[in-house]
Amino acid sequence: MSTRSKTSVPGIYLITNTVTGVVYVGQAINIRKRWDVHRSTLSSGTHRNCYLQRAWAKYGAGAFSFSIFRDLSSTPPEERAAALNEAEIDCLASFQDTYNLMEAGISGVVASDAARALLSAQRKAMWADATFRERRLAALQALHGDPEFTARRIEAVREGSRTPEAKAARAAAAKTRWADPEFKALMAEKQQAKWADPAYRQKQKEARSKSWADPESRAKRIAGITEAMNRPEVKKAKAAVRNATSAKVSKFQLERWKDPEYRARQSVSRADGQSARFADPEARAEHGRRMKEVWAKRKAAKP
Repeated sequence: MSTRSKTSVPGIYLITNTVTGVVYVGQAINIRKRWDVHRSTLSSGTHRNCYLQRAWAKYGAGAFSFSIFRDLSSTPPEERAAALNEAEIDCLASFQDTYNLMEAGISGVVASDAARALLSAQRKAMWADATFRERRLAALQALHGDPEFTARRIEAVREGSRTPEAKAARAAAAKTRWADPEFKALMAEKQQAKWADPAYRQKQKEARSKSWADPESRAKRIAGITEAMNRPEVKKAKAAVRNATSAKVSKFQLERWKDPEYRARQSVSRADGQSARFADPEARAEHGRRMKEVWAKRKAAKP
C-alpha cells in the first residue's frame, strides 16, 4: 500500500510544531485530503486558525510535521462521526498546549474572539464543579494509564521531530535564540542559580559518576570526544589557540629579559642553584650519568 493510501483514512491527526512542541489536533474522514487543505491554506496565509497560521509564518513549513494519531478506518461508517468526536476529545485532553480554537467536535467552526472568550468562561465554570472535575480527572488518569495511548502519543511527536526539516528548523530557532543577548544572559543566570544549589550539584556529580562507571557509556563518550577533537576544524582552532598562546608567552619572556633587574636576579638564582646542586656528590654523579646517556644516544644516532 502506498504512503498516500495509508493516510487516506478517517481518524485523528496532529500537526506538530517540532520546535515548540505545540500541536494542532484535527479529525477528518480522509486525513490526506484534509492535510492537503491545511498545507495549501497555510502556505497562502489564509488558514482559518490564526494561531497555527502565525506559527507557520514564524517557524516555516519545515518546522511542522503531519502525523496520524488514531486510525478509525475499522470503525463502522454509521458510528464514525461519534467515534471521531470522542477520539478528538481524548486527544485534546492529552496535550497541554494546542493551537485549537474550539472544543473538539466543532473544529469546522471559525471561532471569533467573543466565541473563544465565551468558551473559556464555560470551561472555567465546568471545572469549578467538583463532580465534573473528579469525573474528568479520573477519565484523564485512565487515558494516560493506557500504555497503547501513551505509546501512540509519544511516537506521533517523535515521528515529526526526526525529519531533517524539523531538525534544521530547531537548529535555526536555537541559533536565533542564542544570538539574543537577553536570552543568553537569562540562561546564564538560570544555570548559575542551578549550580548554586548543593542538591543539584550532588545530583549532577552522581549522574556523571554513574555514567563513567558504565563501560559502554564511557566508551561512547570517549569515542565522541576523540572524534570531535580529530575534526579538521577543531584541530585548526586548537593550533590557532596554541600559536597565539605561544606568541604571547614569547613576547612576555622577551619583555622580562629586557629588564636588567630581572636578568640580574636570574643570574644569581641560577648560579646559586648550580653551586648547591654540584656541591652534592650524588647530584654530580646523577648529572654525569645523564650526560653520558645523552651523548651515547647522539653518537648512536649519527650515520
